[in-house]
Amino acid sequence: MAAKKIDRELVMFQIDQLRQDKIVYTLESSALSLLAFLFYITAPAILPNVFGPLGDPSVQKQVLSVIFGAPFLYWVFAILSNIVRVKRIKRLESEL
Repeated sequence: MAAKKIDRELVMFQIDQLRQDKIVYTLESSALSLLAFLFYITAPAILPNVFGPLGDPSVQKQVLSVIFGAPFLYWVFAILSNIVRVKRIKRLESEL
């Protein structure tokens, strides 16, 4: 009886941890997306100061692509990992 109670508590703890991880990944990807969006908006004013007024426009376009692409890739990673977590939560809940 005590072993089943410990197992149940362990499963409940794992479910709680997975839910918290899901929230953390969602908040991180949202914050990173917001930061990238703000930088993307201000980049046209900032980049000429960084690269100089005669900076290569193709380099500036590549920088903007990275600014947009990196958060997008992290956003996709967060979604996929959260899908895996939801499946694990459902599996653990079925074990209860």
